[in-house]
Amino acid sequence: MLKQLKIPAIQWIAVILSSTLTACGGSSQPQTDSNLNADRSQPYGDIRIVNQGDKLTVDAWFLNVAFTEQIDPTSSPGLFGEALFTSDDDRCVELQTHYRITDPSSLELLDNTQASKPTSMGSQVGEYWQSAYSVGNQITIDTRTGTYANLMPQELNGSVSYATEARWIRDPFPDDATLSIPGSEHFPAVEAVALNAVSQMESVLPSEKVVNVEQPQISWEPQPSPHTRIQVNFTASDQLMNREVEQISCSLLDDGSFEVPIVVFNTFAGSPAINFSIRREVFQTLEIDGAILNITQQDWAL
Repeated sequence: MLKQLKIPAIQWIAVILSSTLTACGGSSQPQTDSNLNADRSQPYGDIRIVNQGDKLTVDAWFLNVAFTEQIDPTSSPGLFGEALFTSDDDRCVELQTHYRITDPSSLELLDNTQASKPTSMGSQVGEYWQSAYSVGNQITIDTRTGTYANLMPQELNGSVSYATEARWIRDPFPDDATLSIPGSEHFPAVEAVALNAVSQMESVLPSEKVVNVEQPQISWEPQPSPHTRIQVNFTASDQLMNREVEQISCSLLDDGSFEVPIVVFNTFAGSPAINFSIRREVFQTLEIDGAILNITQQDWAL
């Protein structure tokens, strides 16, 4: 049985993990679900479709996830990073703290006391991939006229992820696409789930994607939807280390504008200007026979 869910916590997990694992390429009012009971381990799948101009990638991975507590990422600032700013619809967090992967077969979310020590996600990526398993010979994205893309298993040290054989897909993403998963003993089969048509990020200002205290406003052409969010990542140059460090991520209502709060600028003290990247994300979270499938479609403003 397939059921559509609204689980913002799943979406935040997907955002955090994907930012680490796809280097190659929720709703404003959280609603908990019986599937997020404490200490319950579930099959979890993540499909990520990323459009960057004329290039598109599709990746997928599947594993068992243990939720260690009821999760409300908006009202529980200690989860998923240091909460810098919250409103009814928007939330900004400081990354690189307050979460870690502690076991290859599960994702553990930390409470405030456990999360006081920063933990490098990068050092845990190998352990995370060790838990990814097969869900069949290939995952397909089909249209009324035929197959758009096949995701083939990619095996590494006993773990399995899925991607297209050609890294970049040049054909535009169809508006009638469906996704099917053959399934395995670990994860149930999924047949012809309709995928969303994602509106392109347009009219983003400032066009150079740099903000400062005097000019804190970001704007874009809105395409509001209950399942759509805008993700903005802020970076600033670490002059001492001579490198760029991503520190702050904001999940926003797709209403066309956001005034960067002063606390964000204060976090980057010493940087006269802050760079940002922005993308639109459309989420689907489905329950299939006790498994959770999260589908995220992204369109990046270039």
